[in-house]
Amino acid sequence: MTDQRKKKDIKIKIKQLHMKTYYPEDESNEKGDNEIVDMNENRLPGGRGPWYNRSKTTYIVGVAGGTASGKTSVCREVMARLKTPWVQILSMDNAFDWKLITQTINDIKRGLAAQIPQYDFTTHSRCKESTVMYGADVVMFEGILTLHNDQVVNLLDLKLFVTEDDDIRLIRRIKRDMKERARSLESVLSQYQKTVKPSYEMFCGPARKVEHETHFRMCVFAKMTQTQRKADIIIPRGKSNTCAIDILSAHIRDRLIERGVNLSFNSQK
Repeated sequence: MTDQRKKKDIKIKIKQLHMKTYYPEDESNEKGDNEIVDMNENRLPGGRGPWYNRSKTTYIVGVAGGTASGKTSVCREVMARLKTPWVQILSMDNAFDWKLITQTINDIKRGLAAQIPQYDFTTHSRCKESTVMYGADVVMFEGILTLHNDQVVNLLDLKLFVTEDDDIRLIRRIKRDMKERARSLESVLSQYQKTVKPSYEMFCGPARKVEHETHFRMCVFAKMTQTQRKADIIIPRGKSNTCAIDILSAHIRDRLIERGVNLSFNSQK
């Protein structure tokens, strides 16, 4: 084979890699090692991406917290530390109702493709379009009320609550909504006063003291919110709390290794 032909073949393979993906070398790989397949072909079982081992279930992390507390930022910091490309974020902002959330997480956990609704923040309504989420090693499900519904909570493998000072959260929300969602200052403050703040206080606000507990435990619970008490880990100061995020990421990596996820393969990619 001539040098010119070799260069041409290399260019073709590089072009294929931008549109396709490889199967990892895996015992369950029925297609053969390193076979290139289309990620969106109907023949992929259950809608999983071709990289995904069908014998594993998706590890679901629930991330709750007040508005603009840093939930998404924490998710992104964890994703960066896991060093695997097969991590996705699922947001409650996507016009979900509880029935649809439960069904969606069930499907994702089993590795099935799930239709994700989209929300228009300028019209405050659900869009006609939706996107498809495929199987992944980890899905981080974030939203203010992520830990509110017990049916959803029971589907989560790990539950987090992100906290931040109330004034900082309000400032962040004003800046974000005006810049990213084309809202005026008046509309942001109006929504915050009418729905955001009351809803947070109703569903995630300070818990009452628990009866029949020691004085110490009663004091601890009095400082926690109703939703925080369902969390496995509470992360103050959001993404700036690098110590908490490092520990959290190490914990998730350990759980993935226990499930047989080949992190060394993923990190090489």
